[in-house]
Amino acid sequence: MPAADAAPASTTAGLSDAELKAFYEQRRQALRAGAEAGAGAALGLPLALNIANVSVSEARVRLLQPNGAAPQVIGIPSLQANDINLEGRPAELSASVEIAGEQALAITLQTRFTVSADQSKATVEALNVTITGATPEPVELLASGTIGINTQRAELALELASGEITGQGTLAYSSFESPQIDAELRLNLLDPALLLLAGPDAAATVSTDTDGEDTALPLDAIRLADTRADLRVERAVFGPHTINNLRLRLRALEGVLK
Repeated sequence: MPAADAAPASTTAGLSDAELKAFYEQRRQALRAGAEAGAGAALGLPLALNIANVSVSEARVRLLQPNGAAPQVIGIPSLQANDINLEGRPAELSASVEIAGEQALAITLQTRFTVSADQSKATVEALNVTITGATPEPVELLASGTIGINTQRAELALELASGEITGQGTLAYSSFESPQIDAELRLNLLDPALLLLAGPDAAATVSTDTDGEDTALPLDAIRLADTRADLRVERAVFGPHTINNLRLRLRALEGVLK
């Protein structure tokens, strides 16, 4: 499968202050228009859908990369779906995915959900995700909540664990409201040393990432971010320093972080 053409490194880096002001105004107008019109028609859900069972095993997807780079290989050892429907009955989906690369990842997912008979809302009764390879200890994520199909707004309760670190919180995402991402998270422990991969591979990564060359800021990501986050940490450890009852608040909007 060919990969999509690479996007330019930045689409807003060369804009003047006046052009940036116009850019942000266009985004605000698009959000208002989307909120007023609703998004149900854009999703194009079928009027009826009934799939008793779907089973996939030992599948592989190869994404061809530009400029002759090695293809990205995604393995799907297993995928199982049961009673996928739009009539309010519980449906189940489970999958395991393996992503090859310098830092290989293995992801397992199990979820149980329903879609209301009027197709206005999906309810995630349980979503369990385990990610192995990103950190020394597997990351386990549990989520539940609702997704407004017409409004394109999701509200989820979260629990996470990775080794000694545990946390609980909430996450809301909205396509047509500001902030688009609104998150609250409480952690018992924040220790960057527990999240860094150890061993020669990690050391090689650090040495290549700190070769003295300047790294461009991700201007597009910063300018497009519309996020509010509230993080509370019982104990934060930064090397020899420990901070108790740490609280961090972040608001990112129109290229401004505060």
